[in-house]
Amino acid sequence: MLDLKKLIRNDSFISIALNVLCILISTIIPVLAICTVNTKIPFLMLDNFWIAVVFLPLPILSIIFYGVCSVKHRSNLIIGIIMILYLLFLSMLSLFPKTSYNSNYDSVLRYESILQIEFPEKMKVVNTNDEFKDSSLNDRVKVFSTSYIHFYKNSQKEITKQIKNNNNWVNENLLSSDLKDLIESIPSIVVSQSNNGYYSIYVEQIDKYNELPSENGTYTVYISYYTPSTSDLQIEVVEYLHINYK
Repeated sequence: MLDLKKLIRNDSFISIALNVLCILISTIIPVLAICTVNTKIPFLMLDNFWIAVVFLPLPILSIIFYGVCSVKHRSNLIIGIIMILYLLFLSMLSLFPKTSYNSNYDSVLRYESILQIEFPEKMKVVNTNDEFKDSSLNDRVKVFSTSYIHFYKNSQKEITKQIKNNNNWVNENLLSSDLKDLIESIPSIVVSQSNNGYYSIYVEQIDKYNELPSENGTYTVYISYYTPSTSDLQIEVVEYLHINYK
């Protein structure tokens, strides 16, 4: 004879277990996706959100359970539908940012001579052409373009070695106060919290590194920042109005 009470208890347990698992993965997926991408570069942090589709069978199973269960647990249907929409949304995040930047490898090769480093054959590139957008904290700095480069593990040591052995790259702790003020005026620069990054600041018109001009005027400045821990390189090309108050 069928034990109805036992069946209901078993159904209730499965129902609760499915709901709890669905809610848990909603918090686990973003953390998992971000942690598997060792970078602080905007856009690239969303690259692995496609992993959300791997968990789609769980909410689908929850909806199927609602359909076949003798005792209907409406929460399985509601949470299942919400989770399917949520997972699809997360997976689309890995595609959406690519509409707002380009990954043209050749576009960053022109910076090799300025940075005095040799780029590897493979790397992740994010280019945003800002066309003198008003993104600085003062009227003296206008951002022309921003490029982010993430180096893979097999080239990380070589890139770090090149930068550390180049006199045109300096540890961020050794920058002058004037250069720090210039950097801090650009909010888009992703600075490491560990203070182990390296800067190369090149002023095109005077052909000098890590030194501001002595004469007043408008200058094109290439501000490059490298973070060894994540192997991220950021290149900001800015128009800088220099005023010497000394």
